[in-house]
Amino acid sequence: MPRRSPHLPAPGLLGKVGDLDLVLLGLDLLDDHAMLRVRLDGSATARFLTEAEQESLRWQRDRAAGAREDPPVEPGVKLLETVDLEVEDDLGTGYRVARYSAGGTGREWNGEWLVSPTPPAEARTLRVTARPGDGRSVELQLPE
Repeated sequence: MPRRSPHLPAPGLLGKVGDLDLVLLGLDLLDDHAMLRVRLDGSATARFLTEAEQESLRWQRDRAAGAREDPPVEPGVKLLETVDLEVEDDLGTGYRVARYSAGGTGREWNGEWLVSPTPPAEARTLRVTARPGDGRSVELQLPE
């Protein structure tokens, strides 16, 4: 069962992935890990969707002709696979961060990262940074 999640007064911008904004949506604190949630936003999603549709049509034609290659990766997944998140707190706790899921439909592309361990109760802030990135971080105030 999740503990109370930190309140984000507005989504936090972590940086850019291609021409899209990588936005931190929130953090869920669980007993043995935490979950970071992100979204890709921006007008360039239309271009990525057009490219993905063209790749899919090519794949369908090739498959009809007997090709055996895997279907193309969805654009949101492809873009989010290029992102690594780093997490640090005010106590210097060592965290393992792993991409858990990425996907979405249309222009809604979301990702989730597992953070282990859960931040200790004594920690007051958690800083999230995207790599590659432009050095921006989002700092979350942790609940007491």
